[in-house]
Amino acid sequence: MIKEPTTKLKFQIDGVDIEFFTRFFEGAPKTFSSIFMGETYPALKIFSPSTIIDVGANIGATSIFFSINYPKAKIFCFEPSSINFPLLEKNIEPFENIIAYRKGIYSEEKTEIMYIDPIQPGRNSIKSNWNKSQTVEKINLISLKKFLIESKIQIIDILKIDTEGCEVPILFSVKEYLKDIKILYIEYHSSNDRDEIRRLLENTHFVLRELIVGATKSKLDKSLIGKKNLEDVKINENLIVRKGEEISKEMLERLHKLKLSTIMVRSKEVGEIIFLNKKYKRQ
Repeated sequence: MIKEPTTKLKFQIDGVDIEFFTRFFEGAPKTFSSIFMGETYPALKIFSPSTIIDVGANIGATSIFFSINYPKAKIFCFEPSSINFPLLEKNIEPFENIIAYRKGIYSEEKTEIMYIDPIQPGRNSIKSNWNKSQTVEKINLISLKKFLIESKIQIIDILKIDTEGCEVPILFSVKEYLKDIKILYIEYHSSNDRDEIRRLLENTHFVLRELIVGATKSKLDKSLIGKKNLEDVKINENLIVRKGEEISKEMLERLHKLKLSTIMVRSKEVGEIIFLNKKYKRQ
């Protein structure tokens, strides 16, 4: 049951009208529009998938997009949090080829503490340093490999993983399945994870697209040097620092003199990679 206030957004995908329910947060219409318009997870028509796995389904936008673009596929989506799952169930009701599980996916079965971001629940994570939240919930994690075996799924055609920091262990746990996956949509949350993921897939897949997507309000210190500033800084309508500038030592000194403590920056630690199986490289 959905208890919190929700906003109904309306979209259209390939002539299909979508009523999509979400908790409102800044940027919500643009975030979900990017998914439904195929910008975040572009659909490829060079194959007809039978099995799609959506790990970290949030409230269902990606699964719905896959359902409309691949109507013959069976879509298994996983979302463990009580704040997201009721909305996920409501949003996917019209789509018979989507099956939702209130479970998290990991490399093994266990109970874990999830840190909940009540403002933007897409940032929920079992990593305490990811959203700095003090709101927690116990969740059940299951092994993806065990789920595949028990469900008699031998081949995954499309795998999407966005688990706020758990992508690497999940991928390693299904290592023997990776060579047959046609396309993977993976979000990473550190440069080390990015390198691990690329090494794991380099023999079987090539990078179709990579985007740096991390935007965070960060404390002003030397760790920001080299990152891109994402906001104009003005004092009495005078532009002091321009949006898009790379942060330098001199810029930090100027900002400190203005007694600013934080600034919005883009971090190279968070990004999205689309991997396509090498057998489709020439198509």
